[in-house]
Amino acid sequence: MENKYRISWIIGGIMIAVGFIYDATQGVIEFSLFGFGFTVNWIITIWAWLTFYTWFKIYGVSFLNPRRGAVLNTSFLLEIFPFLAVIPSWTLAVLLLVLSVRAEDFVKQVAPAIAAVAKTIGKVA
Repeated sequence: MENKYRISWIIGGIMIAVGFIYDATQGVIEFSLFGFGFTVNWIITIWAWLTFYTWFKIYGVSFLNPRRGAVLNTSFLLEIFPFLAVIPSWTLAVLLLVLSVRAEDFVKQVAPAIAAVAKTIGKVA
């Protein structure tokens, strides 16, 4: 059985690292630019959302799934509000999305084998 995952562990790790970089940048800006940090964080938040949306779409991830859309958009909303930008929501959102996609791909690979075993057991019983 060939392992076909849309997002490899390496790409997933890079995505999570980029999410952490966005979060760290927003945290530093939030505390260093009182008053102006809010405006700069909006720009970073919009850029981060576009980055991850495009990146996941390149790898064939659909956001029509309500859970995936909710995870990405909740992260976006958390990062927009002042002082909530300190929460590492991009890192957590990307981690959840990568794990969700990999779990879905794993189930798609294993399901035919399980169905074949169940069919064989059904014939024997």
